[in-house]
Amino acid sequence: MHGRRWMKWAGPAAALVSLTGCEAAMDRWFPPQLKPPQLEQRIRTHISEQKLPPPKSVSCPRKLTSTSGDTVQCAVVSAAGDRYHYRFTSEHRQGRLLQYELREVRSFVTARELEDTIAQTLAKGGSAAAKVVCPGSLTGPVGRRMDCVATSPSGETESVGLTVVEVGEDVSQMRYQITTRITRERLQAGLKAALNERAKLSAQSVRCDGPLGEQVGDLVRCVAVVDSARRVGLTVKTAQRDPETHMQNFEFQLDPDSARH
Repeated sequence: MHGRRWMKWAGPAAALVSLTGCEAAMDRWFPPQLKPPQLEQRIRTHISEQKLPPPKSVSCPRKLTSTSGDTVQCAVVSAAGDRYHYRFTSEHRQGRLLQYELREVRSFVTARELEDTIAQTLAKGGSAAAKVVCPGSLTGPVGRRMDCVATSPSGETESVGLTVVEVGEDVSQMRYQITTRITRERLQAGLKAALNERAKLSAQSVRCDGPLGEQVGDLVRCVAVVDSARRVGLTVKTAQRDPETHMQNFEFQLDPDSARH
């Protein structure tokens, strides 16, 4: 009877010790790891969370072990056909959980990123674009150029040049310049804003003979309607490009005698 009571008390304790020892052995003999299919699925999930189109393919060459610093680089082909990599690096483990860093490694800027950046740059310059289209991704070497097309809300199109000025191991080290010219529509919008802000004139509209030339000193004549009905002539001159953004600038002066009727 005494033996039975002892067995009832000791059984669970012995099982608990045995289970704990088994977990410790499993963690030592079979440390946590991520096999290629698991890595590939995590990349697909990451791309989906960024709201990007599913990639055409993802391929990881081997498993990621729990050894700190272990690295696996997986090859990805995007929906647009671009080839790049995702890099997994083990950091540490917590029991059966493997902590890692996931980093995108590519040496190009996608067409979508280029189009978004151009649209933002044009908006800052006072010229909203209804649509921007780039023919593909931008990559090195330094000096490589690409031309994209921006379409204004009224349907006017203009070419926007992109030039690679710096490359590195991945896209975070890549730099490029955006070069734009001032179309007639943008010139008219810019002059209207400048008259209201700098000249303190209430400009209702501005009409120019044409777009502004790209050479410093090129001239174009415009007419603004200010203060409801008064017409004011303007002489506009091409100025130096902005050293940071490389966007074309202009200068203007009021020329009342040249106003057309």
